[in-house]
Amino acid sequence: MVFLTIIIVLVSGLIAYMGDLIGRKMGRKRLSLFGLRPRYTAIVISIGIGMLIAALTLSVTFAISKRVRDAFFTPIEHLRAELSQLHVDLNASRGLTTKVKSDLTQRTHELNDTEDKRLQISEQYAAAHKNLTQTQHDLDALNKRLTGVKQQLAEVQQNEALASRKIFSANSSILDLRNEQLALQADIKLLRAEKATFETAMSEFAKTNFAPLVFEQGQEILTGLFPTKGSDRELHKLLARYFDAAIGILRQRSPKMPAADSAILFYRTPAHENEPLAALSANEAIDLLAQRIRGTNLPGDVLVQLVPANNVRINGPAMIVVDKLTVLQNSKAYEQGSEVAHVLIPEHASPAEILGKLADDLLHSNVPRALREKKMPMIIQRFAPDVKGMVVTSPSKISWTDLFAAMEEARKLRGAVIVTAKARTALHYFDPLDLTLDVTPAKL
Repeated sequence: MVFLTIIIVLVSGLIAYMGDLIGRKMGRKRLSLFGLRPRYTAIVISIGIGMLIAALTLSVTFAISKRVRDAFFTPIEHLRAELSQLHVDLNASRGLTTKVKSDLTQRTHELNDTEDKRLQISEQYAAAHKNLTQTQHDLDALNKRLTGVKQQLAEVQQNEALASRKIFSANSSILDLRNEQLALQADIKLLRAEKATFETAMSEFAKTNFAPLVFEQGQEILTGLFPTKGSDRELHKLLARYFDAAIGILRQRSPKMPAADSAILFYRTPAHENEPLAALSANEAIDLLAQRIRGTNLPGDVLVQLVPANNVRINGPAMIVVDKLTVLQNSKAYEQGSEVAHVLIPEHASPAEILGKLADDLLHSNVPRALREKKMPMIIQRFAPDVKGMVVTSPSKISWTDLFAAMEEARKLRGAVIVTAKARTALHYFDPLDLTLDVTPAKL
């Protein structure tokens, strides 16, 4: 419409100019139309030409633009109604667009949910496929096992058939065996009666002759260390504690011994061989043993090893012949660092074999043999003056840590080695064996 307005204004101006130009020309020529004066003739021609030009302009505009034709020829009420309908259609289209957008958003959410579900289903499918593959492998393995079981079943069936034939052949022997069984049952009844009589007799015999031993004859009960110098009173007190400790050991191993019974019976050898042993009281035994200790005239301390003269049965007394007890000077047996015993460990020995060589051969065999060669008493139970009423029961001082360390060192040398047990400190007869283990290559 703006474009049309501009055209009309421009054309109007052009029409005015053309009408004025034609009118002046007509006026100059002094033309007359329809008997009119030249002045009025020029005016009429100017107006006619203007109207013609305007009509021609409108005709060209109508021919060119459909919108201009509609604007000129369509009623305004119809245009308003059409505009209202367009507004209604526009609002409906907007509502439809909003609904479409809402539906599109919901469909987008549903599509996203569907995609998530698709991913979950894909993961589940992958897991199910993996499980299926594993199940297939397991099934293949089970099929193989089933094939093996079928073969074993066939073998078992063959063996069963063979066993059935053997059973059938053995049934005939069973009848004969049953007859023999009846005869044997009669013999068994007779033997059971004889066995009961024999067991009763053996039980009575064992009660009197085969009671368990607590100590064997000559086995150490307790070894004590006593000073050769000092007061007799202190020595007697020490010996009384020594015998009390020995009695405690005996009663500990014989818990059913009556309290009124004597755990130790003291004796001394008779003056003549044909006379019986002379019984001594505890005080007499202490006096006799103290005299023997004083009579040694040895410097330092002496060892007294208490050993029974009989096989001490459980809950039975130990017979101690006091004047036959070993009284030995506590001499020095080994200097510090001197060798006590050694053992050869061959090449390529395993750790268990090395430990066996150290524990069994070296400590339990070679070391005791070396002590016996030194005339050292094998002391298990020690009674010391500085320990009040207690027994020291440490035969040796060597730990499993030292054994494992020696074993590791022997393995590192990668060949045959000699493990030497040496005295860690100067060793006396009464001292526990405090040993060190020295590992050196064997000279082959």
